[in-house]
Amino acid sequence: KVELLSKKLRGVKKGELVFFERENGGCILHRVLKINGDTLLVNGDAQPWTETVKMSQVIGVANRLCRKGKWINCDSFSYKLYSGFIMHTLFLRKVYSKLNTLFTK
Repeated sequence: KVELLSKKLRGVKKGELVFFERENGGCILHRVLKINGDTLLVNGDAQPWTETVKMSQVIGVANRLCRKGKWINCDSFSYKLYSGFIMHTLFLRKVYSKLNTLFTK
């Protein structure tokens, strides 16, 4: 479960989780890795690749999320620490994905 706020109420910043509509009409929640003007580089916490989306595609920004029945505020210190860790492990996820592909063939 995720509680979303409009991007006007909770600005889109690096490290935030944004809910956006893909060009194919699907919607997904990903973390913002980089902002370049009106373009966002985003990544799912469990995936080794990134996507580029426009700010206009963003529907909302996560304010709180529920894990194992407990609500976590996205402004809490522990969540920000987790977010920073996730953002800095993208390289490791890419390496793991490549190794996993090699060894599972």
